[in-house]
Amino acid sequence: RGRREGSSSSGATQIVNGGGTIMMLANLNSEMGNEREAKKQYEKAVEAEIKAHGRDHPLVGVAHANLGSVCFRLKNSSAGRRHFEAALRVFTSALGENHLYTKITRKFIISLKED
Repeated sequence: RGRREGSSSSGATQIVNGGGTIMMLANLNSEMGNEREAKKQYEKAVEAEIKAHGRDHPLVGVAHANLGSVCFRLKNSSAGRRHFEAALRVFTSALGENHLYTKITRKFIISLKED
């Protein structure tokens, strides 16, 4: 679950990992009710995915959506909305208008505007 990124000085290929492990830890913390810790880890996961894959990679969108969810659970709806909107931009750019992630995220944002 990483991409190859050149060679090290020893000639060995280096692997650049994203935020998958961090995201799993955040998921576990969230499941255990440790939402504040989960939020910190999701923030790190967003940055790790951007560093590993660039801003327009679907995993960046997933990390933003997860962070948005935990923000809503922490009653920070403005931050939650911002992260879902960031996820939608990534999904639309990387996956297209008709991908399931794009459609679900758009529908969720629309439902927020109706409340």
